[in-house]
Amino acid sequence: MAFYGRLGRGLLVRNRRVAVEDGGGTTILAGPREVTFIAGSVTWTNQPLAETEFLGNQNRRKPYDGTDMTEFRFTAGGAGVVAAASVLRLKADVAGVMTTITGSELSIATMATGVPPVDTGWVALPAQFRIDGTIGVWGEGGNGTADPQFTIVEVEFR
Repeated sequence: MAFYGRLGRGLLVRNRRVAVEDGGGTTILAGPREVTFIAGSVTWTNQPLAETEFLGNQNRRKPYDGTDMTEFRFTAGGAGVVAAASVLRLKADVAGVMTTITGSELSIATMATGVPPVDTGWVALPAQFRIDGTIGVWGEGGNGTADPQFTIVEVEFR
């Protein structure tokens, strides 16, 4: 965990979450939970027009526990050539079907070197997605030749 600072004796902030530190270890008390889909630079070669799972495969799906979460913020950033209509969205496994999380669509058309990542802002997490399950990223709107490069794709829950 990355250390961000101490709040007082035994209290500290790690990864934007308040924690208590005692002789037995560290206990996280509150704050956003992050699910990171990529670490480092990743290129989506020839992002297709049709809705496709991120990078064209299922190996980027992640477990998440949203049972006590009420909001989420989806973030993506990077560079490269991006088609004007390119979007990413989150889907969660609801009763065996990967279902789009309402409010998660994120336009990535403005991604460029030196431009801050784009995000959805904090959005209410619909009740049907407050589950302990699997989450993934889908993309749509590529042109079959553009190669967006991603340096961050993550979602935070609180």
